[in-house]
Amino acid sequence: MINNEVENPDNHTIGLLLANALDRKLLSDFLRKSGYSVCAPEYAQLEIEKIDYVSAFIIDEALLQQCGNAMLKLKERSEAVFLPVLIASKNNKYNPSLIGRGFDDILHLPIRKQELTSRLSNYLWLREQSQELARQSKAMFRSLVEQSLVGVFVAQEGKQIAYINPAIALILGYREDEVVDRLDFIDLIHPEDCQKVSGYIWGQIIGESDGVQFECRCLCKDGSPVYCEIFMRKIAYKNQPAILGTLVNINQRKNTQKELIKHQEHLEELIKERTERLEFLVKAMSGREIRMAELKKVITKLRTQLKEAGMTPAAFDPLLGPDKEW
Repeated sequence: MINNEVENPDNHTIGLLLANALDRKLLSDFLRKSGYSVCAPEYAQLEIEKIDYVSAFIIDEALLQQCGNAMLKLKERSEAVFLPVLIASKNNKYNPSLIGRGFDDILHLPIRKQELTSRLSNYLWLREQSQELARQSKAMFRSLVEQSLVGVFVAQEGKQIAYINPAIALILGYREDEVVDRLDFIDLIHPEDCQKVSGYIWGQIIGESDGVQFECRCLCKDGSPVYCEIFMRKIAYKNQPAILGTLVNINQRKNTQKELIKHQEHLEELIKERTERLEFLVKAMSGREIRMAELKKVITKLRTQLKEAGMTPAAFDPLLGPDKEW
């Protein structure tokens, strides 16, 4: 890391990226007299991606052509904290394309000392406000997560776990220090589900989807399985790709589902038995009706034979009644 001057933690450090050595010296001397710390590397020593303690940058157009993109990436890495980048230009014409690219302001040189300090103060005040908001957001997030009954974890690109909240420790039986920076997320997954979960993690890292939700079996510290529902999505964590996930214990839900399935299967078996019994009774009744019809025909034939023989039947046909003949 370049460090021409050790930063005073109570002050802001201004990064000066100026190709002209005289301009660099004059501006450095003025900023130091104004109470700022200064990082003013020569071009040969310039490694922008390693300068991570600077509060604001002033860069001239000559170096902008060489490292402008690297400077914009550094701004992106700052995430929630505002990193001002001001362009020092000896061209008095306003160039809106520079602002459009993502740079914050253009300082037309020469510039009055009062104007320079005023503009720097304004941008540094905005940075301080963004830092305070970031701290408040982080504190609020941690407060919500630490008290949540839902497990929350952060797994880095290499799948190593960088953070777990107390709920995950409670669900899986681990202490935080037994997991963070020691285990990969896949170490907490049942061996039979590892391939599926690895696919989901890789899909998030390469950005195939905005988020994924699935069920799998996790492993507790004692080796016992626990069914969990997991939702995860890709985030940036400490300027590196990572996975933010939530984990919910659904063992009770799974057990309830199993009981419901067993109850449903029992009901289906009872229905099958009743249906078979009913079909048997229907067949039996149908056979009885057929036999009754056959008996009716026999009785009618006998009555007819008796009448033809000149005899009168002693009883009426029970199937037709006393007033009716077949």
